[in-house]
Amino acid sequence: MQKLVFLLVSLISAPLVNGQVISEFSFDISIGIEATIAPDSQPDNAVVSDFSRGSGINSVFGSGTFPGNSWTLASTLDPNDYFSVTLSPNSGFSLDLTSIVFDERRSGTGIREWSLFSSADNFATGITSVSVPDNTDTRTQNTVNLGSSFTGLTDTTEFRWYGFSAESGVGTWRLDNVVLNGSITAVPEPSTYALATAVVLIGFGIVRRKCRHR
Repeated sequence: MQKLVFLLVSLISAPLVNGQVISEFSFDISIGIEATIAPDSQPDNAVVSDFSRGSGINSVFGSGTFPGNSWTLASTLDPNDYFSVTLSPNSGFSLDLTSIVFDERRSGTGIREWSLFSSADNFATGITSVSVPDNTDTRTQNTVNLGSSFTGLTDTTEFRWYGFSAESGVGTWRLDNVVLNGSITAVPEPSTYALATAVVLIGFGIVRRKCRHR
C-alpha cells in the first residue's frame, strides 16, 4: 500500500520535463552576413529566438559561424555591442536553465574581453567575464554554468555576449555551436497540489487503519 500511495502522488505531482538540451545553434547554413540565424530546432513548450546582433556591431563573412566586427576598442563594454538570444516558456511552463556551451574565436585584431549578461537582473551584473588570448585559435566547449537565478523562469529571458577591448574596428569575433541546456517544466495548477495532498492523506489513513488491525 505504501508503494501504491507513493506512485499515485508521484504521478499526480510530477512535472513534465524535457531533455537536457533545450536548443542549439550550429550555424551550419550561415555565411556570416545574415542579420539573424534561427536555432536548429524549437523545443516543446518554449520558443527560442533567432540569434542576433546588437546595433553597435556589423555582420561580416564567416561561413558556418555567427560573426561580427566594429566591436568597441574601449576596455569597458559598449551597451550596443553584443550577440543575443532569448528564451520564452509557453504559458503554463517554466524554464530551469543550467548552462550555456559555445565555441568562440577572434581575428588577429579582434576583441580581447567578453562578458555574458542576462535580462534576469536587467543586464546589471555579468554572469562571467573572460580575457581572450592573443591568438586566433577556436576555443571550443566554453561552458558557463548558470545558478539559481535561472530556475523557475516564467518570463522571457535574454542572454547577451558583450565583446570589447578590440584591437581594431575591423577585427572580428564569432560564436559557433551555441547550446542552451536545462529543462522546461509544466507548472502544476493549485488543484493539482490539492489533489496530491488529498491522496497522501487518504493513503496515510489507510495505512494507519491496516496497522491497527494487525
